[in-house]
Amino acid sequence: TYPKWGVTIYCSGAAITPATLSAATDECRELIRRSVRDVHAVTEQAYENPDARVYGVLFRIEGDSPAPIRFMLTDSAAH
Repeated sequence: TYPKWGVTIYCSGAAITPATLSAATDECRELIRRSVRDVHAVTEQAYENPDARVYGVLFRIEGDSPAPIRFMLTDSAAH
């Protein structure tokens, strides 16, 4: 919780493998679609750091959303 800025950050974890990364990304998109009532746009920005084997997607949600930024990351090995 960051009271200075009036925000709370929520995190969850799940086992993701290279074989399930695409399905996990699709699930994240579906959760955004179901949880946001009046979306004007969802912008996706891919993140890749092959040397560290870290990959992810940042979602920026424009419209009536309680969480205008969501993201997912995986280290391709354990998380």
